[in-house]
Amino acid sequence: MTHHLMTYQQYFFIGIGGIGMSAIARYFKLQGKLAKGYDRTETPLTRQLQAEGLNLIYDESEAKEAIANLSSSDIIIYSAAFKPVHPLLKQASKLQIKCLKRAAVLGELSQLMPTIAVAGTHGKTTTSAMLTHILNQNQVPLTAFVGGILADEDTNFIHKGDEVMVVEADEYDQSFLQLSPKIGCVISVDADHIDTYATQAAMHSAFAKFSNKVNALYVSVDTNLPGTTVGINSSTADVNIKNINYNNNSYRFDLNIDGQTYKQINAPLPGYHNVLNTAFALALAYSYKADLMTGYIKSLNDFKGIKRRFNIIKNTEHEVIIDDYAHHPEAIKSIYNSLRYMFPESKIRVIFQPHLYSRTQQFEKEFATVLSMFDEVHLLPIYPAREEEIPGITSGNLLKQIHCGDKKLIQPDAFPESVFQNSVKVKAVLGAGDIGQMLENIKPQMS
Repeated sequence: MTHHLMTYQQYFFIGIGGIGMSAIARYFKLQGKLAKGYDRTETPLTRQLQAEGLNLIYDESEAKEAIANLSSSDIIIYSAAFKPVHPLLKQASKLQIKCLKRAAVLGELSQLMPTIAVAGTHGKTTTSAMLTHILNQNQVPLTAFVGGILADEDTNFIHKGDEVMVVEADEYDQSFLQLSPKIGCVISVDADHIDTYATQAAMHSAFAKFSNKVNALYVSVDTNLPGTTVGINSSTADVNIKNINYNNNSYRFDLNIDGQTYKQINAPLPGYHNVLNTAFALALAYSYKADLMTGYIKSLNDFKGIKRRFNIIKNTEHEVIIDDYAHHPEAIKSIYNSLRYMFPESKIRVIFQPHLYSRTQQFEKEFATVLSMFDEVHLLPIYPAREEEIPGITSGNLLKQIHCGDKKLIQPDAFPESVFQNSVKVKAVLGAGDIGQMLENIKPQMS
């Protein structure tokens, strides 16, 4: 007997604490379903899920017991970080319990309601969050799964109705090819996720397949993908960004779309890269409901951003601390360029925690080059996440290849000192591991 996705009795999530997984768990809970799950570690996000009434297990043997009690009318939804050889998934398949990857679940949901999918190796979380915000502020009844915590809502999931779904389309594990979007975009195609794509060509081909699935598609001019092109001061782009002005830590720009020009739009987040993200959010919203465009532009003014995306934690005359999830050389470079633009005279220290052995290995040269742009580099040990160690791939080896006046390896216990020590005005705390939590823990001392 095959079930429709919405007709199972219990929904059990393996890896429920993940940013994408927790949003789906919240969705089913709101549909009145029994949603529970397992994750290895307790985090602020998992505690929030428990407070919302979801039942969470942190012990693998307890999770095994819970799975043993499931029946054929229940479903297991699992994160791409868990491979089919994982003991819990092996057990489930022995018991013949239906198992679906997170991506397949989003894929099925995208068939139930019109979907706007935001893809790209960079910028998709910021853009999907902005898009969610401006549609929501203009009373569009939407369901949104965002890959980051919206600062003003303190959640990664918004459910105001089923007229349209906004989803971040993740290229990791080719997840985004399961979606059926009506409207979509591709912001950038840089090499990333060596465990999914062996070559840049393989990655480009996956994005091309994604593009073919979308009815109305917006793409950056430089992606070489078919679609409505978006560019900055471009003579060829269909949607063109012009007259970018910077003052008071923020950017304004003109946007030419569909033969109309909207003047001096406020890009609500600092960082030059966010001009493009803002333009994409507006283009997608415009494509969905063009007559609300002036409302969309206005509601950008009260967008608070996403936690850990160019968050200015402290900004005084003597000290600036920014926090960002950047974990790829291109993203680190755009953070550096934005900070250099904002603080042309100041020294900048980067405190970086590399994420994954495979990524550090694949981009060792690029990481060394981009980190060498900073005045000071403090490197934490590599955060392994889902991976086993790779011999010879260490932060120490990466440090040797970095050319800057002041560089050092630090252990987590020296992290507070790196953040607080005031010999350098601007400090960027970067990485996708637990460095964000480390910063959160010392925030009370930042008076």
